Amino acid sequence: MNHHSYRKTDMIKSMELNSLNGYMEIDLDSMVSLNILSNGEDGKKSVIDLFDKCGSRIGKSSLNKYLMRPLYDKKKINDRLEIISSILFEMEGGYKQSIIRQILDCIRTMPDICKVVNSLQVGEFKGSIWKQLRVFLINMIRIRDIIDSSDVLLECKVFRKYIENIDVDLVRKLRSELERVLDYESDIDNVSIQFGYNAELQNLQQNFDKMENILLETSNQLTNRFGTEIITAYIPQFGYLIAIEKGNENNEYEGFEIVFNTSTTFYYKNETMREMDERFGDLYSLIRDKEIEVLYELKNRLVNKGLNNILDVYPFIGEIDVMICFALVSKNFNLTRPEIIDDDDDEEELNCITLTGSFNILMRDQDFISNDIKITKDKKMMVITGPNYSGKSTILVQIGITIYLTQVGCYIPAKFGKLKIFANILTRINTLDSINCSQSTFMKDCQQMSKCIYKNTKDSLVLIDEFGKGTDVNDGPGLLGSIIKYFLNLRETPIVLISTHLTEIFEPDMIGMDEGINFKQMKVIVAEDIDSDSVHDDKKFDITYLYEMIDGITKDSGGLYCAYRCGIDKEIIEKAKFILDIIDRGGNIIEEFSELDEEEINLIDKDSEKMKRFLQLNFQDWENKDVNKLREELLKIVI
Repeated sequence: MNHHSYRKTDMIKSMELNSLNGYMEIDLDSMVSLNILSNGEDGKKSVIDLFDKCGSRIGKSSLNKYLMRPLYDKKKINDRLEIISSILFEMEGGYKQSIIRQILDCIRTMPDICKVVNSLQVGEFKGSIWKQLRVFLINMIRIRDIIDSSDVLLECKVFRKYIENIDVDLVRKLRSELERVLDYESDIDNVSIQFGYNAELQNLQQNFDKMENILLETSNQLTNRFGTEIITAYIPQFGYLIAIEKGNENNEYEGFEIVFNTSTTFYYKNETMREMDERFGDLYSLIRDKEIEVLYELKNRLVNKGLNNILDVYPFIGEIDVMICFALVSKNFNLTRPEIIDDDDDEEELNCITLTGSFNILMRDQDFISNDIKITKDKKMMVITGPNYSGKSTILVQIGITIYLTQVGCYIPAKFGKLKIFANILTRINTLDSINCSQSTFMKDCQQMSKCIYKNTKDSLVLIDEFGKGTDVNDGPGLLGSIIKYFLNLRETPIVLISTHLTEIFEPDMIGMDEGINFKQMKVIVAEDIDSDSVHDDKKFDITYLYEMIDGITKDSGGLYCAYRCGIDKEIIEKAKFILDIIDRGGNIIEEFSELDEEEINLIDKDSEKMKRFLQLNFQDWENKDVNKLREELLKIVI
């Protein structure tokens, strides 16, 4: 490779190793299961989608880092929460009239300064690059002045870091040098070098401006000399030429040397054109070369003055952008600042998670029911039961989202929140099926559960949704019951939330109603009005889901009603109810289905004589006889 060639790695100033200490661990499966990230297939909105409000490229890059790296550091979390609080305070009179709106307007017009500086370093001097650099410098000062006008923002760490790191004198010097050399006012669409800045360039430009008159005067002189209309032209790289349309050319033009021709015109050089080449030169190329020389010198002066130093402030702009984004999400979705519990400092604190009016932020646009959630140190496991479609999984997801939002340093979807921070979130919720994956659904469920078992600590949040439903009716409950016992028997138990239909494991002869478990159920109302369209027992087949979590445990899964709502035929549902009734009373399904009903018995009695006569026929005797006679005998029996 030529050592003068430019490589992207040449722009790397330094490299350092980043430690994951101080960050919460959450894997891709869990982020998709909790709808923090979209799986890219179902079209559902994710939590990340709600934060698409950053106005700058550095802001979007910083936002990605914030959202992909939840914190495990109480102080840093509280720092971010305090910044959001200050931003919201500044927006109390309305966002549009606030200084936060002014800051965000500046940020949104700021270009990617890293890209701008890199372009200048490799010699890309397009007008748009110089315009972007000036816009960035102007907005750096504007943002600084806006922040400096607010005592509230000056108390915030991220705004204060910006103020402390911006070199106002440097920014002003860089802008002054730009405007001394470049003309930004004459043409709003283009940037040019100030007229008169460089004497040689000015002379070339003046000659170029006179060129039209010079060419016209030369054309008139040649026309008079040769008696034929002759046009002179200037073409960059070719210089000054005589242009004669085809059909008007004359072989008697003395001293004309053809240079090239088009479909309509011949272009010639003669002594006069060569004299003009010598006198004026290739003006356009000379001007462009001189402009590049001036711009290159300008770039070098800017670098020498400290152009690269403004890159040190750029990350703070990204952080400000992100924190304003967090504040806007908190304001738009009516979120609340959480209070962080430190287990080591708050030994008298009995609760690990206290949420009042908790809701799923992704359902904010719908009619939603909020719930109060409390998990204590003496009951770190919560088991949620309830019918299908009653909202068990939603509760698990919204708790996971709430913890996640807390630890990225954002407000939470609740009226009040007081909670500890977690080292990791482990989930067994949704299984991502793929035809490219040669694993069964239950195998992947077990892999997720294995992760929950082996990676948990006392500072883990474990969310388990419907584990055991994908296998044998005995294996599933047995595995879930054993896993629950495993977590209960740990010396340092993590916070564990489980939703399940397998309530038989809580019978006295199995796990029982362990005192270490907080049992919750989803409240529903079952209608019992008489209705002619009933599905079974002459009762109206209807359940009203209240999506409210209450104390207790329920064994009713509501599966038949769920099937009914999904369009399964009523006769199938009635048959399913019949089978369930047999199982509930301990009956034998084979025997029940082998018994004849009254209608079937009457049919047998009615046709018993015919059946006897038919059975008495010996078909071997008819083997070689007329088939028509056999048909006649059979008809006699039937008729």
